[in-house]
Amino acid sequence: MARQVKNRPRTFRGIVAVVALIAAVASTGGAGAQSAPEPSLNPDLVVRTVAAGSSVDVAKTAQTPVLPAALDVYLLADSTGSMSSYLNAVHLSSESMFSQITAQSADARFGVGQYQDFTSEGPCNLTFQNQSAITADTTAVGAAIDAWSAAGGCDTPEAQLFALDRLADPTNPAGFRAGASKAIVIFGDAPGHDPICAAISGLEYDITEESVTAKLQVAGIELIVVSIDGGMDENPTSGAHDYQPTCPTSGGAAGQGSRMAAATGGTYTTIAEAAALVPAVLAAVRAVSVTVSLSSDCPEPLTVTFSPASQSVPSGSAVDFTETFAAASDATEMTIRCSTYLLINGTPVPGVIETNEITIEAQAPSFTG
Repeated sequence: MARQVKNRPRTFRGIVAVVALIAAVASTGGAGAQSAPEPSLNPDLVVRTVAAGSSVDVAKTAQTPVLPAALDVYLLADSTGSMSSYLNAVHLSSESMFSQITAQSADARFGVGQYQDFTSEGPCNLTFQNQSAITADTTAVGAAIDAWSAAGGCDTPEAQLFALDRLADPTNPAGFRAGASKAIVIFGDAPGHDPICAAISGLEYDITEESVTAKLQVAGIELIVVSIDGGMDENPTSGAHDYQPTCPTSGGAAGQGSRMAAATGGTYTTIAEAAALVPAVLAAVRAVSVTVSLSSDCPEPLTVTFSPASQSVPSGSAVDFTETFAAASDATEMTIRCSTYLLINGTPVPGVIETNEITIEAQAPSFTG
């Protein structure tokens, strides 16, 4: 069935959009990226004296890396008929996009998929294709992107909730790695059908915004939404008719995309031109959440604790901690040399080490009687 709303013309805004895209992607990889602060601990040398049975606090700032070393990014595209210029934008600049990310993340990997929709008679061209699971092979990922072709779509809302449900499934078809920061970057111009009933999807349960959000949270996947003309926050009941009579209801509420992004720690960005897509993706990926913590190898009778124990922040952030060195009450006089380490997602950041030199003063003996 021909789409009335989704196939609104996005006529080539063409050579102008391509030229603007190339300029925008080039500028994204320029001096701003190179001048980002290096990961560090400040201070990186701590020399203190502490009496046995007491403690001393040290205020500390941890500068996180621009991107975590282990990063999994899955690109999920709305490939319906109105998305041609946006798909072309990613075709044109995927190599540059991957190289900019891998330049700042030593172990970045990528996956690719596309979604369209169901109808009461079956798929509307296609529903969801997991084209490439997470891999370090950017050539394979680029080939999957090159296979995108804008077509179909049927009614206005699409089946992205089905795609996200599959990607967040405990069977892990996307191949997300344990210990990596995980993000799905979804871009499109329409909200998702809510619910997607079991009768139309073939699953054993209905899919809703709430059920998908919960699965993403359990899997630790951040949802990054790039919404064309704000379409992914529109009311999913508007222009929805192709699931009936198979699905008895059509529901959901406006704000779907931004709610899901916020609930999973991600971001929601609205763009209006194809040239803005890849820069928006890069900016959002560079703000992917990381868990920051500190660890120490200081031996007894010295105990080192950190407050807070960990913090979840956008990558590239500076994070404040209080480091407490406590000496046991029965400690004898000694000097302990040890180290404190910066951890991102539980993994030490290479080369970021604080040197500690802590002198313990023994308590003076006390006499009674």
